[in-house]
Amino acid sequence: MLSAVSSTDSALVQEVVRRVRHDLPAMADRVTSQMFAEVPFYRTGGAGEHAEVRARLLLNLEAALAALLGARHAPQAPAETGRLRARQNAPLADVLCAYRLGYLAMSTALVDAGAQTPVVPAAVIIELMQSVFRNHSLDADAMVDAYREEADYLLSQRERERAALVDVLLSDDPGSAMLIDVARALRLPMDGSFLVIATASDRGQDPMPRLGSALAAIDVTMVWRVRYDTAVGVLSMHHPARADLAISVLRRHASGPVGISPAFGSLRQTAWALDLAELVRDGLHGSQTVEQFENTPLNMLVAGGRDVTRETARTVLGGLLDAPDETQQMLLGTLQMWVTSAGSADRTAERLHCHPNTVRKRLRRLEELTGRNLSEPGGIAELVTASHAWAQLRH
Repeated sequence: MLSAVSSTDSALVQEVVRRVRHDLPAMADRVTSQMFAEVPFYRTGGAGEHAEVRARLLLNLEAALAALLGARHAPQAPAETGRLRARQNAPLADVLCAYRLGYLAMSTALVDAGAQTPVVPAAVIIELMQSVFRNHSLDADAMVDAYREEADYLLSQRERERAALVDVLLSDDPGSAMLIDVARALRLPMDGSFLVIATASDRGQDPMPRLGSALAAIDVTMVWRVRYDTAVGVLSMHHPARADLAISVLRRHASGPVGISPAFGSLRQTAWALDLAELVRDGLHGSQTVEQFENTPLNMLVAGGRDVTRETARTVLGGLLDAPDETQQMLLGTLQMWVTSAGSADRTAERLHCHPNTVRKRLRRLEELTGRNLSEPGGIAELVTASHAWAQLRH
């Protein structure tokens, strides 16, 4: 609204605005064509048909002219435009560019109309332009605020929907039809090369916020689900050879223990893979380590029935579990090294940097505490399986 003009000048301003308003439909046609020609989002048709865009532009221009004639400035029209363009996923820069074209055309028309009326003082035209610029700023602010508010709401809504889809993907039995729909919505193939990763989350905060973009840079797609105390991701490799590269990226971004499943070929196996990734993560006991589940028969046996395996391990290890933790770790570590050294005390001692007699003494102590005999195949089998289970499972 003009703030300091005489009644005569006010009448002249009304005449100028009347002339521009008379030409408003033609102006809307020109500006709409300009938007579709110069603004990328409009050129793609994302803002709607020509007639729809023109109608909204005409509404905004009419409100802007009304404000110049003393109407209370109420930027509902630009705010609604901002919300609509946010729902259409329009780039904010393109929306502002289109809005600027409308105001530029209107201000040019006002100056031209003033020039056609010689009795309009230059000071009145200058103040008229000041009002136009001020209203443009207010309208643009209202549009941007509405755009951002709507965009934030939509982002939150999409994140909730995406989280629900990932939950279905990770569930035990989503059903084939539902799984196909979920995969399509998440833009994942049903078959390919996949990994599941599991790590800890601190009160719902993303522990690896830049992981997705880092994986995308090596052509690996990730869907991510952050809960209050855990975060889970499904990685889709376009080629199986990218799995090692993806794990290298994980190591650079890990901020806590990360368990990785074996590679698998169908999304139907996602829940199974999650179980193994969480098993590895839980076994890392909070260290900042990235470790993948080793897909061996013994590991799969341990993972298959955890509660039964855990209790069986307790029974086999017996008195060893009453010994101090350092004693447990020393004796079980010696056993594992002895097994991987083909039962050779000399080779075990060399790898543990101790004397062979020390190895033999530890193994005898292990036999005493567990009641198993390492000279018998059955005793070896039970101790090896139990020690492996005890190392793998949380207890």
